[in-house]
Amino acid sequence: LPEYFCLIGMHDGDKLALAEDEGAGPIQDALAAAARELGLWVVGGTLPLKATQPGRVRNSTLVFSPSGERLARYDKIHLFAFDNGRESYDEGRVLEAGSQPTRFSAEGLTVGLSVCYDLRFPELYRAYAGADLLVVPAAFTYT
Repeated sequence: LPEYFCLIGMHDGDKLALAEDEGAGPIQDALAAAARELGLWVVGGTLPLKATQPGRVRNSTLVFSPSGERLARYDKIHLFAFDNGRESYDEGRVLEAGSQPTRFSAEGLTVGLSVCYDLRFPELYRAYAGADLLVVPAAFTYT
């Protein structure tokens, strides 16, 4: 699923309103149920999980096995920001960056996880050297 598949927000704070605790919440429950009912691996694009800092969330990818078990979590490391003098956007206003690459094994494959803007940072992908599959859920700002 894409980045923030569960949210079409108009404001940064919209993510905060949907933030779930790790391991509990309607979005995570729906992903686990879908994986279990369909007997498929589900990569839950991203969803907002509560961060350690108040007023912030993590942009998190969760992976569920066909049994509905959560097998992996990756928190977006590289936060997008720009300012062209007329428009600006800064994920760091409400997001807390992750810090660790995440890989997991499934069906005989090694899978590396990343999110959108991470794609511009080769050191992350060097950490995934030898992976069979790279997953990059993405969504882009209108601008």
